[in-house]
Amino acid sequence: PFRGLPPDRPIRLRADDATLLRTVPEIRLVSEVNRNSRPITSGAKSTQASILGVDPEYAEIQRVAVLPGGRMLNSVDVSERRRVAVIGRSAREELFGGQPALGRSIVVAGSHFIVIGEIAPREGSMAGGRDGRVIIPATTYRILYRTNRVSSLLIAPASAEVSDRALQQAFAVLGARHRFDADDRRALQPWGIATYLG
Repeated sequence: PFRGLPPDRPIRLRADDATLLRTVPEIRLVSEVNRNSRPITSGAKSTQASILGVDPEYAEIQRVAVLPGGRMLNSVDVSERRRVAVIGRSAREELFGGQPALGRSIVVAGSHFIVIGEIAPREGSMAGGRDGRVIIPATTYRILYRTNRVSSLLIAPASAEVSDRALQQAFAVLGARHRFDADDRRALQPWGIATYLG
């Protein structure tokens, strides 16, 4: 409970919460993350994929790299709501087999996207580098799925020394906006906001 409001209220994060967190000096990077699992197709082939709508900062926070020749999302992709995608290895194999995916078209939620990059397997990753993610701009995701809510927010502090302060400040600004106690770490679900210390 908080200021007369009942306990166990869901806190529904919005896209502009990421913008608000970017004003906190202790926070260096912010990315909204929207996710769901949906089939994607290319021609007659289809596969189940984890669709992620993110900001460009996601790549640095999560240490996502792309294979040579491709690229990650950038700020223009987000501002122009482009229909571009970066796909994981297993998604590429299911749709294109051994053929290159760059420049090819895939269909996500009934819309055509151009593949601009393939996620590079992380060293030491499990499952032989299999990766079913399809990463698209957060703005495009929100249009496709007609929502202004976000699944979670990722933040990276300005330094390891201020990481605790960055999280405190994040809860303070979000608590003020969504009317919950900034000291109540249960106010957001475990993955509602996550820090990455690098």
